[in-house]
Amino acid sequence: RWWDAGSDPDKGWAKYVGTASGQSGQRVVYLKVATLVNSSQVLVTSSFANVPLPEEQGFCSTGSNSRCSMVHARRLVGQGLTASLTANTEEDLQQTFHDMSVSSHMSLPNGFYIFVFHFGDPTLGKG
Repeated sequence: RWWDAGSDPDKGWAKYVGTASGQSGQRVVYLKVATLVNSSQVLVTSSFANVPLPEEQGFCSTGSNSRCSMVHARRLVGQGLTASLTANTEEDLQQTFHDMSVSSHMSLPNGFYIFVFHFGDPTLGKG
């Protein structure tokens, strides 16, 4: 199963339950089958815990580039990117985009949120 995911040029990202530092939890992995100079193939992987960065404590504003603003932005972009890359179907991806717009777990207090904009959409600007 891992080998198949790493061989598919349209895939490569997957979720799984694994252990890191003695803690079991959901992880995200990128898989790629690589061919070496001697023509043998190896499976190259990289994974990370699917856990959002912690929120900064205290007041945080979208109107500044303070440390808490940067942490909040990194947290939300990481969540959105992970959800987008691990969507298995077009429907999953559409649900992810919907969640980015309306789900409270894809926003943080004081106006922090992410969104998706489709560049080159021929319907934009036409009434």
